[in-house]
Amino acid sequence: MTSEFKTYPKLSIVNEPVVYVIDPWKLVATEKKVVLEPLPVPWRGIPIICCLFIAFCGLLYVPVWVWGEPESRGGIAILFAAFAAFNCILISTLVYHSYRWAQKNGPPILIDLIDNTFSVAQHQLCVPLDQVAYLEVRNDMPDDQGNYRFEDGTSELILVVRGEEGPKRYPLIDCSTSEHYDALAREIAQLKIVPVKRVKGVRGSKLVYEKWLTPQPDHEAEMTGDHP
Repeated sequence: MTSEFKTYPKLSIVNEPVVYVIDPWKLVATEKKVVLEPLPVPWRGIPIICCLFIAFCGLLYVPVWVWGEPESRGGIAILFAAFAAFNCILISTLVYHSYRWAQKNGPPILIDLIDNTFSVAQHQLCVPLDQVAYLEVRNDMPDDQGNYRFEDGTSELILVVRGEEGPKRYPLIDCSTSEHYDALAREIAQLKIVPVKRVKGVRGSKLVYEKWLTPQPDHEAEMTGDHP
């Protein structure tokens, strides 16, 4: 289904999402709960990534060693080594802090199937499931002023909760890669616990695609092929 972009004056935004460079999550579903668990720091993976990058820098240096001037090889080798070391430190820091930040904040989604509650640690929120309007994944959507925040698009996972003064929107997680959380939204939709909706904007246009990934009481899930 397509529609014109519209703002939601009664849909207040509560706080900001947590933006992760690395996505340190896995969805775990049991008979008692559904949780988006933070993964442990990949201590074995970090050295592997660094070794691969160092090997890549070594390959870039091969033409210099073969065809470069002998007196300049040493200086260029130092530059390549410094470049490799800097990027390895940067990569290791980003990966480590992304995973540690996720562990510190707790799971962005925790659905208790015994108590029928939906909890969000970062917002200190715990509401009954029947108070959850829907879970929404938004791709390439402008902000309330119609401006795009990233050149390469965004992917956001948002919880919309019914309130006495109208619906409230709780941003959960945010990524600067378009459609990044689509697969996660589909996994949650397959559980048929809460309604899940996918929204995608068209850059440079007011056109918006909307699609329910779960059936709704008043209409069936839209499965048309015109949704990007």
